[in-house]
Amino acid sequence: MSLAVDRNLRRTEVAEAAYDIVATQGLDMLTIRAVAKAKGCSTAIVSHYFADRQDLLSAVYRLASERTFTRWKTVEAAGGDLCACLREVLPTDTDMRQYWRVYFSFWGRVGMDPELGSIHSEMLERSKANVRRIIARDPLFSRFEGIDPESVIRQILALHAGIATQAAISETYWPADQQIADLESGLAKLLAVG
Repeated sequence: MSLAVDRNLRRTEVAEAAYDIVATQGLDMLTIRAVAKAKGCSTAIVSHYFADRQDLLSAVYRLASERTFTRWKTVEAAGGDLCACLREVLPTDTDMRQYWRVYFSFWGRVGMDPELGSIHSEMLERSKANVRRIIARDPLFSRFEGIDPESVIRQILALHAGIATQAAISETYWPADQQIADLESGLAKLLAVG
């Protein structure tokens, strides 16, 4: 294994430990020292891969994004429709509940931190592109003549994020089966032919 690959692998492993801290303890608990403790290594090792906490924060936010897009791509590649792809990234299992906890942990910073804001913008554009790609290949959506597709995409993402937000906050109020039922119902209403 080359040194560059090994460095990238090690950096990812450290970022994963940081991700787990944010998912289970919150963003305020993320420190170089906490990551070193979780990895069973020195702070010097963590600092070797991340210049500072800001660098680590950015890596965690990007890792969260990549984990979610990987799940979406897997379902889409298997022929999943829009609803199946959106269901895959709802907080209906442990991994996705952790993702949404990490994602929400960054909300207070995204609007004030240019680097995190840029990552968030990339995530949003990728999400819109994912929905746009599925809509483009589905003959069902060809009936929406005269309707701004970007508006429909924003509404779909808002529906999804609204369900995910509430479900991540209160798992007992919005369990997996209810999330899926509400997503399906909301999409049906949103995409109904008028």
